[in-house]
Amino acid sequence: MRCIDDGVSDFLVLAGPDPCADRPEAVQEFRIEAVRVGVRGLRVSSGGRTEFRFELDADSPQSACSLVTALFREIYGLNWWAQVVPMCAARAAIAEAAVWN
Repeated sequence: MRCIDDGVSDFLVLAGPDPCADRPEAVQEFRIEAVRVGVRGLRVSSGGRTEFRFELDADSPQSACSLVTALFREIYGLNWWAQVVPMCAARAAIAEAAVWN
């Protein structure tokens, strides 16, 4: 599978707080901050440990990582993790998994 660049840089983000910073009230703070910076499709999984999934637009992978860093540091300080993947790569991984199943 090959992606065609349409000039828009969409990124998929999977992220969450470290266990020491995982508190329910921070999720609401994160939701508010995420809306402020313009993330799309925010989903929150709180079964056990909190995980966030969302999409964002950025000019480059570096810009996407900078935005994610600023967003999470605002709420969680340095106690968080994140995976930032270009949407093209995320779609390719899903398609590849579907072929093998």
